[in-house]
Amino acid sequence: MRVVSSMWVRAHSIFRQKTPASGENMNKGEVDSMKWRVFAGVVMLSLLVVACSSRAGDEPTPTPIPTSVVPDKPTYEVQRGTVEQLEEFTARVSPIKEEALYFKKGGYVEVAYADRGDWVEEGTILAELEVEDLQNEVALTELDLDTANQQLQAAQDSLEKQMYTAQMNLQAAELRLKRAQESPPLSNLTSVKLAVQRAEENLQKADIAYKEALDRPWEPQRVRDSLLENITNAKRALEEAQARYDEAVAQEAQQRKTHESDLTLLELDVEKAQQEIAWLERGVDSSLTQRVESAQLKVDRLEAQLKSSQLIAPFDGELTSFTVIPGNAVDARKNVAVIADPSVVEITADLTGDQMSIMEEGMPCEVTWSKRPGEVFTGIIQLLPYPYGTGGGGVRVENPDERTHLLLDTDIQETGLAAGDLVKATVLIERSEDTLWLPPAAIRTFEGRRFVMVRVGDRLQKVDVKLGVEGQDRVEILEGLEEGQIIEGL
Repeated sequence: MRVVSSMWVRAHSIFRQKTPASGENMNKGEVDSMKWRVFAGVVMLSLLVVACSSRAGDEPTPTPIPTSVVPDKPTYEVQRGTVEQLEEFTARVSPIKEEALYFKKGGYVEVAYADRGDWVEEGTILAELEVEDLQNEVALTELDLDTANQQLQAAQDSLEKQMYTAQMNLQAAELRLKRAQESPPLSNLTSVKLAVQRAEENLQKADIAYKEALDRPWEPQRVRDSLLENITNAKRALEEAQARYDEAVAQEAQQRKTHESDLTLLELDVEKAQQEIAWLERGVDSSLTQRVESAQLKVDRLEAQLKSSQLIAPFDGELTSFTVIPGNAVDARKNVAVIADPSVVEITADLTGDQMSIMEEGMPCEVTWSKRPGEVFTGIIQLLPYPYGTGGGGVRVENPDERTHLLLDTDIQETGLAAGDLVKATVLIERSEDTLWLPPAAIRTFEGRRFVMVRVGDRLQKVDVKLGVEGQDRVEILEGLEEGQIIEGL
């Protein structure tokens, strides 16, 4: 039986060897003759098997091995139409105003004042770490600051009073100086000088009268003696008038010196008052101010440390995440909560670098939502993160926004989308219309070459192709093929 099976396999292999390859030339008659000869051999082998079976009835009849069927390979036709490269991804409806919260220092949570889902206002303390020693230090430092402020305030009040007094003194000194300048000492030299002139005139008249009497021989001697006495009296009167004039001149000179001295003293009073104001304008003792500033710096530093141990809401919003548990340890700058304002939302997506590298801001996109099947919202890629787009502008910040933002043509508030909803976004990367195309399965690649197997009659011909836009179900053919050609796939 094994011999028969071997003969069957041998006949089958002979038939395969004798059958020419698809590329060889062989006429139809030769092929038919070959088939008949093989068929006759198979029949003879079958009869031999039956004869052997009848001689050995106790042996089971073997099952013949079927010939393997080679499946037909798919074929594709080169067609003309539109080819689009689309990029699909899942996007999330997220609040525009959203921020992760964390403690700036590590420690153990002492108390939590809020929970997930709570609506909190800006400045609300959400949780605190255990900082009892720090709180005590803040209280002591604030006491020092209050004492320093009180001392500084007392000095400022005293300075204000002194300044008021100094200003009044300056005004009074200026008024006295002005009055003295406008009131010079009175002078009586004119009247005294007139008296001297009258005495000189009287002496001159007495002298003339006496000389005229001497020229009159008949004039009695007693008259002449009387006129001579008049001259003596006139001289005495002139001397007395001159003495009074000299005394008046000396007095006036003394009064002028005294007045000038008084003016100098008044000017010094004004200068003194001005200098006193200048000194007061320097302010209080600088050591008092420095003490206040030093105490304030300590308070500010400790309060900053205290705030770093507090979780504070930066704006009005809802706590969409809150993992703070009293007694648990937390690490510095590790996110423990998220606050958001759900009233204003946007559509964002976390994409890979490969995805963002093929996109540009302004590209059209379509958004679909499972809750509203069949409805398509159109829009554009509004913002890509740096360096793929203008998001961030290259400015280095602590927590840069690395999300891709989509902008719908329809007001998102009217779509019914709410924070947390997931949508499917499809971005049109590239489109080519009225162009030749094939499905991706028709394209073969080997060592960087792109080619297809074109059916020409009963033969296959390898043809290199140049591709253009590559979509999910269509690939643009730029060079190498013509419309209507049949391509054999893998």
